[in-house]
Amino acid sequence: MLCGYDQKLLTLFSDTACSITAEVDLSGMGLWKKWKSLDMSADKALQIPLNVDGYWIRFRSSLDAVASAQLEYK
Repeated sequence: MLCGYDQKLLTLFSDTACSITAEVDLSGMGLWKKWKSLDMSADKALQIPLNVDGYWIRFRSSLDAVASAQLEYK
């Protein structure tokens, strides 16, 4: 869950150069909205502040890849 935390840090990693799109369910009712698309380099982590509120977040990759997303809450 994303709500209830003021400061959030998102770390993404992919073994393949691709675009990863983050989608957020703002209300918790399954209505997903695109938040941001991020261009990933192969085998490099990308850290960005997650400045969006909502209940859930999911990620989609433009290509087949082994990828991970980690959220740090403060």
